[in-house]
Amino acid sequence: MITMSVWDVVAQDGSCNVLQHYAALGRDVVGAESVNLTPVDAPKDVYSDVLALVCISTVLYFALVLLSPVHGHTVRDDCG
Repeated sequence: MITMSVWDVVAQDGSCNVLQHYAALGRDVVGAESVNLTPVDAPKDVYSDVLALVCISTVLYFALVLLSPVHGHTVRDDCG
């Protein structure tokens, strides 16, 4: 009996998952681009796209919070 071990590197496309099915079933054009269902020049990474949206949303949220006037704010002076 002959046994062999092969240690070849195999590339795996992580975009082939349930997100592709959701994008296709929902006819989501932006989602389809993010999970490589549409022809593009270079493969996309859905997690990078989500991170970019979260970063933009976070910056906008904090900009709104910091720039909005404070209503009903009370200050307690416990120091005397």
